Amino acid sequence: MRGGVLAAGIILMVIGVAAYLYVQQSVADCGSFVGQLGRLFSSQMQSQCQMLNLIQLGGGALFVIGIGLTIGGAAAKGR
Repeated sequence: MRGGVLAAGIILMVIGVAAYLYVQQSVADCGSFVGQLGRLFSSQMQSQCQMLNLIQLGGGALFVIGIGLTIGGAAAKGR
């Protein structure tokens, strides 16, 4: 059980970091001056930027959950 929780935590951390970093540049583009103007005039770009923000937030959440599982798996007593 301990090894499974530890492995799940590590996997979630890797997926979380990958998701966060994958959309980082696009989120930065959405926050730039030109990106703000584009969001003002294009509802499609606005929804795309919202989706990218959600993906980035989800990646951070997966990372935090993965840290918790990794610590719990490392600290757990058992087989």
